[in-house]
Amino acid sequence: MPISTFAGVKILNYVLGLTPAIAPPATYYVGLSTTAIAADGTGITEPAGGDYARAAIANDKTDLSIASAVSSVSNAVAVSLTTSTGDWGTITDVFISDNSEAGNMWYYKSLTTPIPVPSGTTVTFAIGAIVAILT
Repeated sequence: MPISTFAGVKILNYVLGLTPAIAPPATYYVGLSTTAIAADGTGITEPAGGDYARAAIANDKTDLSIASAVSSVSNAVAVSLTTSTGDWGTITDVFISDNSEAGNMWYYKSLTTPIPVPSGTTVTFAIGAIVAILT
């Protein structure tokens, strides 16, 4: 998952001494989109209804794992969204935000294979499936 414009600006401003330390959120939220997402966070179309909710992932060493040889972070636990009670459409993109409903997008990625989510489906990302990188 590449870094978003929002997160890149936060990090750059900190490194250049333009802003004080970055206060990372205690919890990130994994969201789904049925449309392509741009680096600036535009284009997100989350499923409406059907009990859709972003999945929380704690910003800690239990839920996240830092790769030793690469500058990346991945999920150390499986991340599951709620089971859909309605058709969520076909998911093409996934993103990480700092809020359960709105907030700022930190990372995003188009899925290699879109995921159709009819009613009764639980979308789960296996351990290591969500990889955030600084690019």
